[in-house]
Amino acid sequence: MADHVPRVVLDTNVLISALLGHQKNPPSPPVSSLQLALDGFVQLVTSPAMVAELVHALSYPKLRVTIEAAHEFAAIVTATAGPKGLVQTTGSLNILSRDPADNIVLETALRGGANYVVTGNIADFAELGEEGGTIAFEGIRIISPREFVASKF
Repeated sequence: MADHVPRVVLDTNVLISALLGHQKNPPSPPVSSLQLALDGFVQLVTSPAMVAELVHALSYPKLRVTIEAAHEFAAIVTATAGPKGLVQTTGSLNILSRDPADNIVLETALRGGANYVVTGNIADFAELGEEGGTIAFEGIRIISPREFVASKF
């Protein structure tokens, strides 16, 4: 495996879609995005704040995920990120206004030196503007799971 692998933040919506769609065949782009991290082709970057948001979101009754399964999945995400991908955030970044909760995703990406934020809600990041034809911020590309899986990194 190469010494330098892309560093990637998977937004909570992508992780939830990966968990809920893990039995589909062929795998959905969110499942494939997470699988790239599980297989070590990319370095997953996350933060305790994002993991807490993941557990909270998985507790919504409509998702029908038990609290045990939510915590188990959060543990898998944290272990996949490992010490190289788990970063601390302060919650002080306040750039995004469409969905202010996404500021923690952006802060996690900045603090973690991420190359990509993979999200199912591209529109929530559109206010950042484009760099080279893609929504980006300080060199971090914001792309969909489908775009990410199709990219050559």
